Amino acid sequence: MAREIDLSSDVLLAGHNGALDTLRSISRMIPQSDWCVIGGLMTYLVLREHSVGLTSRASQTKDADVVVEVAARSGKAVVHGLVTMGFKQLERFFDQTEGQARYHMGTTLIDVLAPDDANEADLLLSEDTVTLAAPGGRRALEVATPVTILYRSDGLAEFRVPTIGHAVVIKAAAVLDQRTAEQGRHLNDVVEMLGALDDPTIWGAAMTEYDRDLLQRISPQVEASGDLESITALELLVRSIP
Repeated sequence: MAREIDLSSDVLLAGHNGALDTLRSISRMIPQSDWCVIGGLMTYLVLREHSVGLTSRASQTKDADVVVEVAARSGKAVVHGLVTMGFKQLERFFDQTEGQARYHMGTTLIDVLAPDDANEADLLLSEDTVTLAAPGGRRALEVATPVTILYRSDGLAEFRVPTIGHAVVIKAAAVLDQRTAEQGRHLNDVVEMLGALDDPTIWGAAMTEYDRDLLQRISPQVEASGDLESITALELLVRSIP
């Protein structure tokens, strides 16, 4: 059974409503098992699922990041679908020969990403578009589960999102990856999600040695945040992993 997250009473940014509309469309383009939501929107959704995060940093995220099984050609299908819907690729930087898989329409921004174990050849999604491998992307695809999102007065979208415990792991990968380590929002999201865990020990049973390693490696950064609730939650979570 899908988890249910009710955003219908939240005051969402215009881009959020557009992103949820677009995610609903993506769910009809490719198999549900081939993609999931990660990034700041993932953080916001799991925080709201646990009745917190209404004014979190993640509530102001400006895009929707989706990680897609590029080896299965689903990445190419999503890019084609977005362009067909009227999305435009963001302009490339002056020194780029190929554009990234970032698309916008009005205030809605969608990033199409690959799992971090994708072959380099599979990152090419069109003749002039190369996507990026998202830290923690493979783990996100492995652990994400279905959610039903209620938004606006009549909006309903269904797709996959990691649970809050695994979302901490996915964001921990971004904290540690050299490409994203300097982006402070990832640690901020980790700290907020750890603080939202009512009982951190219940999440450990579904975690692996890979998860434990990531969580142990971010311990110094979490301790440096000074958030005692999150520091304690991380300690309990790590101990509960079999």
